[in-house]
Amino acid sequence: MIDCFTIHEVFHDQLRECEDGDSFALWSKPEVDLIYAYRSGTVNGQGKIVTISKHDNPKLVEMLDTGWSIDLTLIKKGTILKFQLTADPPEVVAERAAAYKKVLREEAHQLLTKAYSPAKRELSIQLRSREGRQFRVGEMMLMPLKPLETYLEDLTYDVRFVGESGTVGWVCAATEIRQRILRAHFNGYQVSGVVTSVSDQLVYSGDQKTYWKEEECTATIFLSKNA
Repeated sequence: MIDCFTIHEVFHDQLRECEDGDSFALWSKPEVDLIYAYRSGTVNGQGKIVTISKHDNPKLVEMLDTGWSIDLTLIKKGTILKFQLTADPPEVVAERAAAYKKVLREEAHQLLTKAYSPAKRELSIQLRSREGRQFRVGEMMLMPLKPLETYLEDLTYDVRFVGESGTVGWVCAATEIRQRILRAHFNGYQVSGVVTSVSDQLVYSGDQKTYWKEEECTATIFLSKNA
C-alpha cells in the first residue's frame, strides 16, 4: 500500500456511479503529466474518476515505470473522500499472470480437444484481409493446419483462411464461433470455405499505434468429417 499520495482532480459526475470498495485502473503515457483512473466498463476516455499529478507523486510514477501493479480503491464517498492505493511488485505481477495463463491454457486445451460433433456443418461468417489483398466471389478458402500448441500459446482463438489467390482472411466473429471451428478441426473435421459475397466498403481497423484499412467478405464455411 502507498501511504501518501495526492489527488489532482475529482470528476464527481462519474464518482456518483461508484460505490465504496470499487477499484479503478490507472493509465498514463510518458508524455502526459497526469495519471488517470477510470471506472470499470468504460472506454474511449469516458468514466474518468480522478487524475493524479506525476509531479506531486514521484514515488507512484517510479513504481509504475518499474512494473508495479497499482490499483486505486474508493474507500469512502461523501463530503470527505477517501481513496487507497495498493501495489504489487513486478515479480508478484509476473507470478499472478503466469498462474492465470496456465489456467487459461488448461481450459483451452480441454475445450479444443473434447469430443465434439457440430450440429451445423455450414456456417456463414465474415472474413477480413488487409487492403489490396482482394477476395473474389467463388474463391475457395482452406484453413492452414496448425498444431494445438499454437492456439494454446496465444489464447486468442485466431482462425484464418487462405484463398486460392493467396489472400489470407481472418475470421471476424464472436469467440464462441471461432472456438466451434477450432473444435471441429481438432476433432477430425476438414474446414474449408467459399467466398459468397464481397463488400464494396473498406473497414477501418487498428491498434494503439496505428490504423489501417481492411477488405471484408462473407464466406460459407464447411465442416466435413475426414474419413
